[in-house]
Amino acid sequence: MVSTPGRISTRMVFSAFLVLGALSGFFLGNLRSVRAAEVLSAKTPAQTTSLIVVVDDLSAVAPIVQAAWLLKHSPQGEAAWQPVYPAPLASQSAYALPHEAIYWDANQHSSLGGLATLAPLQQAALAFDESLVIDEIGLGTLLGTALALPSTAAEPQAALQAQVQVLQSLCAASWHNEQLDQFVGLMPEHLRSSLNVFAWITRWDRWVADGQPIQCRHPWAS
Repeated sequence: MVSTPGRISTRMVFSAFLVLGALSGFFLGNLRSVRAAEVLSAKTPAQTTSLIVVVDDLSAVAPIVQAAWLLKHSPQGEAAWQPVYPAPLASQSAYALPHEAIYWDANQHSSLGGLATLAPLQQAALAFDESLVIDEIGLGTLLGTALALPSTAAEPQAALQAQVQVLQSLCAASWHNEQLDQFVGLMPEHLRSSLNVFAWITRWDRWVADGQPIQCRHPWAS
């Protein structure tokens, strides 16, 4: 029998539904796989690299840079610290020896974007996910004691030793969730960050176990 032009046979309609059903199953299956991967990724966050810069006084027009460290925080909760400024003697960097003081124009770089242009950081060609600037008052507040770091420009190695001691004290402390309020309270007078407060709450929950020290290590010193 010859089909009438302009009409679609029942067999063609049935076949079309079969093809559409197969395609729908394929795409829905892929969508579920992608969603499952997203959920798994959210449960196991990747390593984050933070740039931590310490200055003498954030209220100054051009604070003196005292320290710059990279913090690599693994999904397992381990914090690995790497000094950028001052440099260890073994690096043979000019910033391992006495040098001219380095200033950060906090007003010009209020967004923290200018941190990467600081000479020691530019020389190191750093890659980091987020940045934080804290002054000596802010750091002392977190430590619970007044803090006066040696001049990094005049005594870089003495300054590096003092900074390692500060980090060891911070890592060994018993951190409690109430200290998050203290941390946030330092903003913006004594602490500035590329992350907003809500992002820091998420970081805090991931990095700090209530009442426990932070697992820190210094691979550069081994």
